[in-house]
Amino acid sequence: MYERADLAGDLSLVDPTAASRVVRAASGPPVAWGLVLGRRCFADVHPDARGRGIGRALVAWSVAVASAAGSDRVGQTIEDTRTDAVDLLRSMGAAPVRTSWILRRALDPSGPAPTVGEPPAGLAIRAAAPAEHDRVLELLERAFAQWPDRPPSTLAAWRAAVTQREGFQPEDLRVAVAWDGTLVGGMHLLDDGSEIWVDKLGTDPEHQGRGVGRALLAHAFVVAHGRRRSAALLSTDSNTGALRFYQRLGMVVTRSFTHWAIPCVPGPPPPG
Repeated sequence: MYERADLAGDLSLVDPTAASRVVRAASGPPVAWGLVLGRRCFADVHPDARGRGIGRALVAWSVAVASAAGSDRVGQTIEDTRTDAVDLLRSMGAAPVRTSWILRRALDPSGPAPTVGEPPAGLAIRAAAPAEHDRVLELLERAFAQWPDRPPSTLAAWRAAVTQREGFQPEDLRVAVAWDGTLVGGMHLLDDGSEIWVDKLGTDPEHQGRGVGRALLAHAFVVAHGRRRSAALLSTDSNTGALRFYQRLGMVVTRSFTHWAIPCVPGPPPPG
């Protein structure tokens, strides 16, 4: 779920010397790592190295880094089956902030293409032209900005996650266009050769409630089916209020996660 391309994109947005850490044994490969991205952090320890306090130290480090940067909190999204990680975060003062889910729609590559209703009249969905890339990313930011308690994201961050992401395929940035040429929605697809992940999907706030999101997701299903992929997947969280929408379109929850956050207190940066 978190690939080299994701890591490379995230690292391009921060000073790695201040916002990331790698933990090594006296010799050998890394046994743990940490990364702080504003309010979000990653702190993962190899199973063979757990029980030594490394995870606790990384969490404490992430709180210090986020506090020094002026964040009000910092947290990590943990799969609900990982009770060991949840217990650790609880013991360090973390509280649940939101729930997220992975949803999947199975596809039969040898069967008929899936349908989820007729698209709105006059709407076309196609690959975004290179000159439209930034406009699509700005549209997605406007759509995502409606979520409660979401810090704004810069165009540079969007580019790092989408158009400058390692392996970016221009045909996988799709745009929904109204009859008059207005860009009204967009999505980014990630294709691993077996399944397609709907990585980003949003409708311009001025055009919501008109079936654009449904048409985009239906288009993603058709693309996945046409490429003979076995499923289409996406993630959503409780802030978006979109879970029921995706379930009505035939998607099924396969995994659930909780974002656990620790309050930050402004202070000096942690020692190197």
